[in-house]
Amino acid sequence: MAAMLFNQYTFLLWWVALMAVFRQFTDVYTTVDVLGRKKQRVNLLFAVLVFFPVFRLAAFGPILGDVWAYVRGYEGLSGQFSDVIDCLKNNESGFGYETFERLLKWLISGDRTVYRVAVALIHSIPLVLILRRYSEDYLLSVFLFIAGTYHIAWMMNGLRQFVAIVIIFSALPLMVQR
Repeated sequence: MAAMLFNQYTFLLWWVALMAVFRQFTDVYTTVDVLGRKKQRVNLLFAVLVFFPVFRLAAFGPILGDVWAYVRGYEGLSGQFSDVIDCLKNNESGFGYETFERLLKWLISGDRTVYRVAVALIHSIPLVLILRRYSEDYLLSVFLFIAGTYHIAWMMNGLRQFVAIVIIFSALPLMVQR
C-alpha cells in the first residue's frame, strides 16, 4: 500500500512538472477580473486538467486513514428518506455532513464509489476555482498542495473536516469583496 501511494504521489509531482512544460508551449491563459483588476490566469480547462489526477486519486485511490470509517458508515445507512428527516431533526455535531450523506444515498446511490466521487468533487471544485482565480501561479499552488501532502491529509483522510474547509474557502470571494 505504501509503495503504491508513493508511486501515485510521485506521479502527481511529475504531472505538475509536465503541465509546467506544457504551459510554456501553449497559450493556457485568459483574462479574469480579480478585485477590480484584469489579471492573466490559467483557463478553466487547463486548471481542471492540472488538478484532475488529484481528484482521481481522492475518488478512486486507496482507502487511507479515516476513509474506511466514512465508507463503512455510508454503506451502513439505510437510504430511506426518513433518515434524512431524522438527521435534520437531530441537531448534534456533524449533522450537516451526515445529512449530506443520507441525501446522497437516498437520491443517487449507495455505492461507495459514488460516495467517494461526490466528496472528491465537493473538495476539488471550490479548490480549483479559488486557486485559479486568486493565485498568481496556479501550478505552484497545486504543486505546494501536493508536495505538502495536503491532498492526502485532507482529501483522503479528513473528508468531513475538509468539506467544512472548502465551504469556508468558497466564501473567499465574498470576504475579499467586503
